[in-house]
Amino acid sequence: PGRAVTPFVYTSEWAYAPIGPDGQPELYRREDALAENNVARDCPEAVREMHERFLAYLDDVEAGEDVRKTWGKNPRLGRDGSWAIDY
Repeated sequence: PGRAVTPFVYTSEWAYAPIGPDGQPELYRREDALAENNVARDCPEAVREMHERFLAYLDDVEAGEDVRKTWGKNPRLGRDGSWAIDY
C-alpha cells in the first residue's frame, strides 16, 4: 500500500510488532522505552504469545478475513522476511 501502519501490541512486560522494517517480528521489553534492543530472536516463546494476543485482538474487533489472512501467519524469526511482500 502507499501508506501503512505497523500494529503494535503492549503488555506489562512486552511491546510487540508482528513485522519490522526487515520483514521480521520485533519484541521489546517494556522498560526499553525507545525500542532500541529487539529481543525477538532471544525470546521466541514471548513472540508466539504476543502474536496470539494480536490475533485475539483482531478477533475482538472483528477484523476482516483479508486482515486475518495477512496477519494470521506464524512469526518468521530469522527467516526470509517474506511478510514484507504481503504487507
